[in-house]
Amino acid sequence: MAKKATFVLLAVAFIMTFAVVGCSKAGVSKENLDKVKVGMTLAEVEKILGTEKKGVEGSGALGGITGAGKAYVWEDGDKKITVTFKDGKVLKSAAIGL
Repeated sequence: MAKKATFVLLAVAFIMTFAVVGCSKAGVSKENLDKVKVGMTLAEVEKILGTEKKGVEGSGALGGITGAGKAYVWEDGDKKITVTFKDGKVLKSAAIGL
């Protein structure tokens, strides 16, 4: 009976380990950058990258777009992800240090 209990505990621990590892976490990473797609809203991007960001507004040429736009930068140390929005939707994203 002790062997069966030990096996069950090990099986549960194994499953829990993969459940935790498999969960995605908001933040600055290559994996999360790859999830950001053209056309997403800011709210959708924040679910992936988190809400801690710096914003830059401008008109003219902002991040390679003409007209009014907004870019946000998510940072973690020397890692940065910049996402440029036009008309409230992702136009493009780029990263440094990933």
